[in-house]
Amino acid sequence: MRLALDTNAVATAMQSLGRDLTTCPTQLRITMETPQNKVKNDLSYSVRRFYVDRFFIENIKLLPSGSEVLDIGGSKVNKRGLFNIADHKLEVKYLNISEKREPDILGDAANIAVKSNSFDGAILAEVLEHVINPETVLKEAHRILKKDGVLFITTPFLVQVHGDPDDYLRYTASWYKQTLTTIGFEVQLIERQGGFFSVLTNLLKNYFNQRPINSGWLNFSLRLVLKTLGGQFLDLDKKADGKGGTLLNGCATGYGIICLKK
Repeated sequence: MRLALDTNAVATAMQSLGRDLTTCPTQLRITMETPQNKVKNDLSYSVRRFYVDRFFIENIKLLPSGSEVLDIGGSKVNKRGLFNIADHKLEVKYLNISEKREPDILGDAANIAVKSNSFDGAILAEVLEHVINPETVLKEAHRILKKDGVLFITTPFLVQVHGDPDDYLRYTASWYKQTLTTIGFEVQLIERQGGFFSVLTNLLKNYFNQRPINSGWLNFSLRLVLKTLGGQFLDLDKKADGKGGTLLNGCATGYGIICLKK
């Protein structure tokens, strides 16, 4: 499902920069089975959120202990999903336009009030679809990162429009690769997160989660089907990968991206 380098290649690139990949304490790591079990058993836990959680659980260890990280658009309170960057030995600051998110920096991602070359890492988790000029935000992320700083991005693709407060756009992996390279990043990984069956499962879960069915037996039956499908979409996508043409292989719930400031 990877459109660029795989995780081993990313690890090799990080090690070449002298980064320690084992700094996240074992007792704070969330195992990969946790989101996988939750997406199967919890109707309110979306497939999209599963991929976001998995991406950060797998890759946050690329930042060594004590790294200064800016979570752009992140929230210090009422976090979504299973991944919590506060569980890792990182110096995290949050930037948000909403005081309700209790940010360390109250402000716009398109004009971040910090000095250039300030952070070792930056996160844009499900943010870029909510800004009208994503290139400007990406340029700001590049500016505030130190040389060889790491930018982590997750962004949805085939998911429903969701305002927070607004939802403006969806871009493909090709757009991200070209845009990030033009800005000055070196793209290490673009991960296509899910295929046709992941998208289908995500939409069905969201539909039935938002529209409860009054009939008890029908509700039970559909939930059983969704529970089964929730445990199978990864295998179904894997079997279809490269075999189903553009219908099966042109779908994605979104993308996970890792790039370095050069």
